[in-house]
Amino acid sequence: MAVELVPIKHGWETRLDKYAILVKDGLATNNFGIIDNFIAAEQLSGIDHEATFHDFINRAHLDQGFDQSLHGVPDQLKDINSKAVETGQNAYQDLNDSVTKLKDQKPDKPSWEQKIDDAGVKAKEISNKAIDDATTAAKEVIGKLPEGSREVASNVFVSGFNAVQQFFKNVWTQIKAVAQAVYQFLLGVWTALEKAWNAVKSAAETAWTWIKGNLGLLKAPKATLSGHDDGGQTALHGSHAAEKGHGHSATLGGGNDWAKKGTGH
Repeated sequence: MAVELVPIKHGWETRLDKYAILVKDGLATNNFGIIDNFIAAEQLSGIDHEATFHDFINRAHLDQGFDQSLHGVPDQLKDINSKAVETGQNAYQDLNDSVTKLKDQKPDKPSWEQKIDDAGVKAKEISNKAIDDATTAAKEVIGKLPEGSREVASNVFVSGFNAVQQFFKNVWTQIKAVAQAVYQFLLGVWTALEKAWNAVKSAAETAWTWIKGNLGLLKAPKATLSGHDDGGQTALHGSHAAEKGHGHSATLGGGNDWAKKGTGH
């Protein structure tokens, strides 16, 4: 007699942990294709996870006596995601301030590349911690809910966390653009730095709009069959200031030339 295969899904906690790992892997490899595909699939599904959660609580209140105060949970999860974006913006501002200080120093290519490299590594470390902290905080909030509501609540968090991921993807693009503009800085041309900072601020505002639930204002990233980012239009519109053709840039740690066009595999 044939044995029927019954797929077993990961629990909501494991799902959140795996999602955080994928986001950090995107930052490490400069390949956000898998996450982009997830986001595109979710938006195409047409599911409003926050509305679904509220509907679930209303029905559970009538059937099982769930506390109506649980309706405040989505706002708590939004605050967690919003804080992650704020942390990432502050981390980039620190990098921006560090590079701006080079204006008062004598041009020195090796020294400037190293300083930009160090600032980029620090921003990446802060970004990774923000992702971990958001995941931990969400698990703490969701873990205190009645068991039947946790999976639904985790969907609310992930919906907002998608905005966090897209924000950090945009920040990473701007960090690379700054590193690749070192030759311009040596010549006293700093427009790339200002352009990147403006793009990060714009990305943060867009992420906060997304987290608040105004998804209709945004475009999903293009999904690809290969799972790789195709460089198409993403949900966050930032300025891609990377300079092409030079092949010289700050390396962001240990000689890993992440700033070169095409890095990420």
